[in-house]
Amino acid sequence: MVHTLSLLKRYTGFMILLLLGYSLFTFWSRHTFPSLFLFVGVILAGLFPFVIDMIQTMQKGNFGVDLIAVTSVLAGLVVHEYIAAAVILFMLSGGELLEEFAIRRAKKEITALVSQAPVSAHMRKERGLCDVSVDTLQIGNEVIVKPNEMIPVDGVVIEGNSSVDESKMTGESAPVQKRIHSSVYSGTTNGEGILTIRVTATSKQSKYAQIIELVQQAQEHKASFIRMADRYSVWFTIIAFSLAALGWLISHDPRTALAVLVVATPCPLIIAAPTAFAAGISLAAKKGIFIKDATSIEQLASAQTMLFDKTGTVTLGVSAIEDWIVLRGEKKDIQSYACSLEQFSTHILSRAFSEYAHTHHIPLYNVEAYTEILGKGVRGKVQTHTVLVGSASFLLSKRISIPKNILLREEEIQEKGTRIVYVAIDEVCAAIIHIGDQIRPDTKKFFAELKREIPHIALVTGDRREIAQNVAKQIGICDIISSCLPADKTKVVKQYQRQFSPVVMIGDGVNDAPSLATADVGIAIGGSQSTAATQVGDIVVMPSGLSVVLDALHISKRVMTIATQSIVVGIGLSIILMILSCFGVIQPLYGAFFQELIDVAVITNALRVLVP
Repeated sequence: MVHTLSLLKRYTGFMILLLLGYSLFTFWSRHTFPSLFLFVGVILAGLFPFVIDMIQTMQKGNFGVDLIAVTSVLAGLVVHEYIAAAVILFMLSGGELLEEFAIRRAKKEITALVSQAPVSAHMRKERGLCDVSVDTLQIGNEVIVKPNEMIPVDGVVIEGNSSVDESKMTGESAPVQKRIHSSVYSGTTNGEGILTIRVTATSKQSKYAQIIELVQQAQEHKASFIRMADRYSVWFTIIAFSLAALGWLISHDPRTALAVLVVATPCPLIIAAPTAFAAGISLAAKKGIFIKDATSIEQLASAQTMLFDKTGTVTLGVSAIEDWIVLRGEKKDIQSYACSLEQFSTHILSRAFSEYAHTHHIPLYNVEAYTEILGKGVRGKVQTHTVLVGSASFLLSKRISIPKNILLREEEIQEKGTRIVYVAIDEVCAAIIHIGDQIRPDTKKFFAELKREIPHIALVTGDRREIAQNVAKQIGICDIISSCLPADKTKVVKQYQRQFSPVVMIGDGVNDAPSLATADVGIAIGGSQSTAATQVGDIVVMPSGLSVVLDALHISKRVMTIATQSIVVGIGLSIILMILSCFGVIQPLYGAFFQELIDVAVITNALRVLVP
């Protein structure tokens, strides 16, 4: 932003001085040395940054389109065509400012990762708990993690049990039960229990720190993409200088060569592409698609591969009740009793009951004698009935029998990603509840449409293969890569880049950040919440459904089509004018205005991107 404001101030100041110099030179004392000196001085001052940029570009081995523009301005001054030189410089400066506005990018992409990293921990000492910085923790120290707190370091549980939300780190949608000897990772969120952890890795060696390092490495090694216009510059420059030399040879007048260079000034290359890109970025923003880098538009338009994370991307990332299987009693009564009891629970799955009761208008009752066994279930009296809601082991521990055929199928069902919760009323198993991560609406339709445009589509997830296969079957995806940690996802992206590039990665969590940064285009399912994924992603879409990803793809293709049209038409018209100028038909000053008409035409065409 600071660079853009600086450029705007420089451009505004230059325009004021240029207009002042032009006024003095044209209307007051055209042939006096002071007015000529001022006018030429302003032109040279405005040209200087372009000369420096041109030299630096050529030193890097690139052949920028600015070479013709700089040459034509200098040639105009040499042959005393000052006004033509000023017009060329005016268009050149305007193009730079427009391009800067269009492709400005946020530079602090790992701010979210660093700001969300754990900073303190409750360290257990002989005299009690002491809050310390995570950087001071050493291997072997003992740390207490309270309910709903972020786990500060990697470690192993030595006391307590609790469910832990690891979705941000591993992509596993369901909370993972932790007990003695279970491993836990920094950056994950503790559930309803209290855990005592023995530190197994320092803060710098933690999983969270490794993810931050992966993101930084991916961004450092992300190849810079050459401006689209520069790809046309070599042959266009050769044609321009060849025709200029031919015109000079034919006419023996250097003004003829200048006229060719003036109409050859590649403003269609300099302005048309950034105008189309700026229009595309604006149109995308109206649809809830925020494109941080214009380069991403070109890469997305030519994408050959799209890789999708599962939890929070293909699915909503929120547990929801899928089915009630009633074994005994009235379904509506069982729903009311279970939802009434669960409204007091601190377990993560209790949200599924609250949401179900709200959505389906389930009546809730008062609860008496409420008790909760952490990680097991809840018990209480509802409408004179003794109600239990929890795991199979919870009911069995209360000597409530569960049909054997149901117990035998429990493992098979849970392998597909569905959690099983039992409801007992008056010491009789009355219902079985299936709870799972819900697939986003219209996802199957989205992938059916996407297959017509993208050759290679795959699901890349931290979930087990059985869960991934179940989701993939529902949405119509054949390629699955499961059980992926963040580093594994990055390797998958690189493998696809070697065969089917450009590669687009779509994800939403901290665990997706390295792969989003590694991919040619990272699309983050972001919304209003600032996460590592939304900071690292080249494109951020609001969570209104995956269909917005298709919108981003279509906008990118439209931008590239129209930008290419503008460039090709602009170059074609410039070549025609160059040929006419080569034979003395067009003079330098008139050539500058003809070129301006071409610029207006290509910019107008580029703005068609805004028309849906």
